[in-house]
Amino acid sequence: MGFGDFFKNLFGSSKEKVAEVADRVEQLVQENYEKAKEVATPIVEKAETFAHENYEKAKEIATPIIEKAETFAEETFEKAKEVATPIVKKAETFAEETLEKVKEVATPIVEKAETFAEETLEKVKEVATPIVEKAETFAHETVETVKEKVNSFTNDASEQADEIRTKAEDTVKPAEENAD
Repeated sequence: MGFGDFFKNLFGSSKEKVAEVADRVEQLVQENYEKAKEVATPIVEKAETFAHENYEKAKEIATPIIEKAETFAEETFEKAKEVATPIVKKAETFAEETLEKVKEVATPIVEKAETFAEETLEKVKEVATPIVEKAETFAHETVETVKEKVNSFTNDASEQADEIRTKAEDTVKPAEENAD
């Protein structure tokens, strides 16, 4: 056996050992990658399920609140109309009755009394109209405020769900990258 055979045997056996070691390392990497996937998959699935369930719960919670707020605003508006309407009608009726009585009793001053009664009626309408308009504005603003708050709450819940999903994905990605 010469130096050539010696070196061939020496380097040949090293190649085989290096190949064995490389195969073993590759096998270990593959096993660890599979284990990481097995461990990470349920975590990701749980995170996605958790995010979805919380989003759905937020929607479930928000829907009745929105409906109640809308109902409350509508009822408030209707109550304001109910309260203001009889007052306006009574004032109109009073003004009309006053006009009729003045015509009957004081024919010579009918024109003055008609003018007075008409002005009174207009003033009553002017006073009552802003009250009704304010009640309408208040009811509409209340509905809008409640809608904005519920939408904000829903958006916050959605953002939190997205953050949880992102964190779960960020946890799985490094495991996959390390396994590669």
